[in-house]
Amino acid sequence: TNGAWHYSPEELKFYLLDYKEGTEFKIYENLPHVQILSMESNRAFGLSMLQYIGEEIERRGKLFKESGVSTSCDYREQTGHQLPRILVVIDEFQVLLQGQGRLSRQGAELIDDVARRGRSFGIHMVLATQTLSEVNLKNSTLSNISIRLGLRMSESDATKIFHRDNTTAATLKKTGEAYINSTHGQSDGNLRFQVAYLDASKIKKRMAVMIDKNPSGIDQRRYIFDGQHHVRFDNSKLRDLIENDVTKINARNANLYFAEPGYIDKDLVCVRLRRQFSSNILMVGDCPSDVVSLSLLMIYQLIQQSTPASQFFIVDLFSENSPWAGHHKHLANLFSEQISLVENRDFADVLSRLEASLDESIAKDKNVHDRTVLVILNVQAARILDGKGMSGSTDTKKLEKILAKGSEHGMHVILHSQHYQGLAKVFTNRNIVDEFENRIVLPGGNSEKMLPPENQPNFQEGMAYLISPQARFGADPCLLYESSEVIKYFQQLGT
Repeated sequence: TNGAWHYSPEELKFYLLDYKEGTEFKIYENLPHVQILSMESNRAFGLSMLQYIGEEIERRGKLFKESGVSTSCDYREQTGHQLPRILVVIDEFQVLLQGQGRLSRQGAELIDDVARRGRSFGIHMVLATQTLSEVNLKNSTLSNISIRLGLRMSESDATKIFHRDNTTAATLKKTGEAYINSTHGQSDGNLRFQVAYLDASKIKKRMAVMIDKNPSGIDQRRYIFDGQHHVRFDNSKLRDLIENDVTKINARNANLYFAEPGYIDKDLVCVRLRRQFSSNILMVGDCPSDVVSLSLLMIYQLIQQSTPASQFFIVDLFSENSPWAGHHKHLANLFSEQISLVENRDFADVLSRLEASLDESIAKDKNVHDRTVLVILNVQAARILDGKGMSGSTDTKKLEKILAKGSEHGMHVILHSQHYQGLAKVFTNRNIVDEFENRIVLPGGNSEKMLPPENQPNFQEGMAYLISPQARFGADPCLLYESSEVIKYFQQLGT
């Protein structure tokens, strides 16, 4: 609050990452100084923010080199241009470092990089935690943090935060009583003080004044993430991409954009279908409205990137009485020559035809430019599929064969299951998930079992995770579009 009170947004920017579910930082959401704000415990967003800071350090390094200076103050004096100081505040930062997996190692390396290089370029960090007992913080990181501030804590924490010979903070008793130390934790640098407390109502009053003091308003390039709402499809970047038809026919690869990133990135989230092993798409979760909108977006884009002779078979197995059944008829109206809507009773015949076509492609080893795409929604409702026993049904074997061999020959499957356990009832192959290199993990149905242990989600409305070869963080958080808007859009196109 004091930083924003004394400095303009042109002089000071805040990057705020809150792993207390947004309880501390949401109050600053409309403050013009705030460039990045996360109000959801998402490790991927935090890592992307640290990567973003690393890129800013590189950018400023080039500017300093070109100007022959080494500090922000010298740069302003030399060029007349102002680079705002950046204050990075990460509350409960230990969340980024938990576990022994790739994400925790990546988090430790990125924090260490900012601690080492950031100060020279006007980028500073405040790392806050309740305890360091299980935090895998690098020694080099701590050695680059000269200012230590400790409230009431245990003796073991005092030795880690300050120094092994400086446990004075463990003697603190009163609420808000603290020590600040600017000598890398040496005991002779301790300064005892009492925290000045501001309650929420006073902070809000200050915020109102500071917002009025900055008539230029909020920078539209900033990133605010709360992970609790669908993204508006109307006037979105994806709708603009679809309407301008910027895609071209590509027989080998197709990029299907379907969500906005739940991390810092200028690009939309996409899955890529390729002519190679396991290039299929799996959606798991009990979110039928999102499944319908996702399939509409992906099929539409896939048709735009496929030859006119390509064929799409859509098996919609939602109950006839379900409000989510039958929405693909709008696409079928648009592309009547390419799309076939398949009912449950005709599913077996379609699988037989697709198996015969695949066998022919394999036997002739021909390079076919056309695609064949089988879309199955709510797969556990398929009467002909049965994964019980060692052999399973004949139709299950056919589908497993298409999944295992089809994508190399331009035959892809987009499949949705409401429940993760439902896959075991449908397929005999207990590793069937491996046949899908693209997996969209939606809330519900125990879908989180598909995620790596360190990617366990805190699912919110409108949020999903993507596992794919293009994923940056193992399982990338995605912000889904408002399904009613997507469905309405394609309904209007179809009429």
